Amino acid sequence: MALGDLNYKGFLTGDDLWGIVIDERTPYMKRGIEMKPYLVVPSPDLIAAYPHILKKPGILNIDTPKGKGLWVEYPTYWVVDANPSRKNAVTRVLCAFDGSKTVHTKRESSLSMEIKKLNQELDDERLAYIQLQEDYQYARKELLEAAKHFGEITSVIKGERKKEDDETEETK
Repeated sequence: MALGDLNYKGFLTGDDLWGIVIDERTPYMKRGIEMKPYLVVPSPDLIAAYPHILKKPGILNIDTPKGKGLWVEYPTYWVVDANPSRKNAVTRVLCAFDGSKTVHTKRESSLSMEIKKLNQELDDERLAYIQLQEDYQYARKELLEAAKHFGEITSVIKGERKKEDDETEETK
């Protein structure tokens, strides 16, 4: 490779098929979902796996230095593109080339559901903790009032006993 040659990112789909990323655009919102577009030159294996898409006339309509390509886009939550450079970089798309679900997207979906469930349980536990704190404060207040009344009753009883003791001493 000569100095100054342009490196291209690899493009790996969730069904383990390759392509080359020639260009990419910034993410944008489409129907409330953030989408990331890529200009991809599919490998022969990718074309063979998706002939119903990639062998249609006019689909691979963009000439690139690496061959014919097309623009594809995927939800950003299914795209793993950790290396922003082009050298030794791979853009991994968790879904299949045609956007259908794979093992990776199903796993992510089940993990997302588990996170939602755990967050709901955490919210329920927080509410239960708040309720317990309120119950504790109420019980503490009631206990302090009962102790106060007990103290008053005890002092009244002691006062009556003292009067009784005083009266019995006077009668002696």
